[in-house]
Amino acid sequence: QSKLALIQMKMDDAKKLLTQAQRIADLHGLNQLAIKISDEHDNLLNQLNIWDELKDKEESISERIKLASVDGVIDRMRGKSALDAPELDNEEPVLILIIAEGGVLIFSNIFVEEFPYEEDLISGFLAAFNTFSGELFSKGLDRAKFGEYTILMDSVNSFSICYLFKGQTYQARQKLTSFVERIQKDSTIWHTLEKFYTTNQVAELKDIPLIESILTEIFLV
Repeated sequence: QSKLALIQMKMDDAKKLLTQAQRIADLHGLNQLAIKISDEHDNLLNQLNIWDELKDKEESISERIKLASVDGVIDRMRGKSALDAPELDNEEPVLILIIAEGGVLIFSNIFVEEFPYEEDLISGFLAAFNTFSGELFSKGLDRAKFGEYTILMDSVNSFSICYLFKGQTYQARQKLTSFVERIQKDSTIWHTLEKFYTTNQVAELKDIPLIESILTEIFLV
């Protein structure tokens, strides 16, 4: 269905169908299928500019079918080829943000040492936060592109946990889920975040020492 939506140039429908398909595969423990679907979703996001060009040029159906890799899907349906899930590589973590309602920054941590554009990256993302959060949460999607980075978001109470990275999404999603679960279970971390939110301040690592070990364990080990 997602391939058909692509051929019809319905990008949002294709992304939504891929998100739903991966959730179903994960729910039923079909890991190889879930990895393959996630990889297809990543490829779609990386090719959005090409799809936009095809739309502007009104390219033929055959060109769309070629880009959507429909032939491979048909072969698998006919039993001519097996499901070939890609090898998983660790993503490159870049930035994690905890944002309150209205796009108010509560906490940020950059994973890249001596990153020269940290302030520009954070301010640029915050400026676009409402757009991204609306696209992800209201449309039922699980990822988006922000320049060269992929964005994942989880909503917890009045906070949004945002993860920016480069690379494959499948393991990145598992790491973000684990991070959210860990900080939710730690009342000290959660109370500190709420305190900084109510006082309109941005927390740093020194303000929440427990969070540093969690970040290292999940994203850097």
